[in-house]
Amino acid sequence: MLEIADRLGVIGADKLGQDAGDLHKLNNLVVEVYFASLFAASGAAYVSVFPDNPIASTPDLDVRLPNGLRFYVEVTRLSPGDPSIVELLQSEIETRQLPYRVEYLLGERLSLSVVSGRERGANEEVVEGVVRCGVVGLLDEAIRGTKRGAVHVVAVPQSDGQSRLEARFEAIDVEKSGFPISPAGTRSPVEVHMVSFIFGPPPDGEGHPGYAAGGITAAHLLNEQSQRERLVRDIRAKAEKRQKWPDELPRYPYVVAVQNDESELTPVDVLSALTGSRCAWLGDAESKKRFLERNPVTHPEEVAIAESNGWEEVLREWDFAKDADVCFVKYGSFIQEFDWVRNLAGVLVVHHSQTLIQWLPNPFARDADVRFAKVGLPLDKLGAHVTPD
Repeated sequence: MLEIADRLGVIGADKLGQDAGDLHKLNNLVVEVYFASLFAASGAAYVSVFPDNPIASTPDLDVRLPNGLRFYVEVTRLSPGDPSIVELLQSEIETRQLPYRVEYLLGERLSLSVVSGRERGANEEVVEGVVRCGVVGLLDEAIRGTKRGAVHVVAVPQSDGQSRLEARFEAIDVEKSGFPISPAGTRSPVEVHMVSFIFGPPPDGEGHPGYAAGGITAAHLLNEQSQRERLVRDIRAKAEKRQKWPDELPRYPYVVAVQNDESELTPVDVLSALTGSRCAWLGDAESKKRFLERNPVTHPEEVAIAESNGWEEVLREWDFAKDADVCFVKYGSFIQEFDWVRNLAGVLVVHHSQTLIQWLPNPFARDADVRFAKVGLPLDKLGAHVTPD
């Protein structure tokens, strides 16, 4: 990462090696340097990483383009809301010297991605309990000489309102019968399937060390609305930091850049949260034409103003054209909000693997500059694959 940043001429990237006090801060610094490299690779003439200011809040990046556009960037990271189970399971397998290759199937309770820090903390405590309970069950089977099978961890309600975790063995060969299906291992409707650990000999044969081989979630509905609200809430928190910048800092436009590590927040969710929710037209082209003749498409005044100011390409890509194949059922934060978002020049989201990027410049900003549609980033509404190199 530092080598790429140095080759691209990013200034201040050595902050990554100087200020990382803990793993959380290191991850955040890596994301800052990544975004700096992305802007540099996209054609920026100057990109600088702001040093930490212990006295006052400052932006994370200073970006200048060859066309004279200069803007600041605030960087944030959306951490995943699903529980991390592999690391703990691997540690327990190594400590107990279990001779198994272990995969897992999460029950619905642990398959749901949560959005708040409090919920994530509660999930971590639950994961510790179910992993240790499951490992005890795996150890029992290893002592018995069992070659393969599944250990289901089930929460059994107690009379005091609490639940007790139980590990239950099932003789199963996934190569022949496939993975179990949640709620595996339960004996009554009130019991809750937490996780199943499916085990067998390592691929290299008996005598080789066991390991955690990953797993899958149970089928569940995505909580799209909560994920979208979380995204807007985090963007707003970063955008409002501008009020805390030092008075001597020039008031250039600013962008919020988001590293999205939440797998259940999709590019469609990002687009909908910021620009609006859409639905498709039903019927053939002729019926659509007749419907539009009776019900002409109307958008808020801000759309017409942006169109007259040179944002036609962006607005058409976002389905604001009158002949679009979709219609809006609700407008997003770029249009609905009238305070913090009016000073926001755009939102850049990098999804998961850091190759799919989604650049949404804000045509409705108070001083919207159409040059933000030409910063070297693709304008595809659902993102495009770009890698700084």
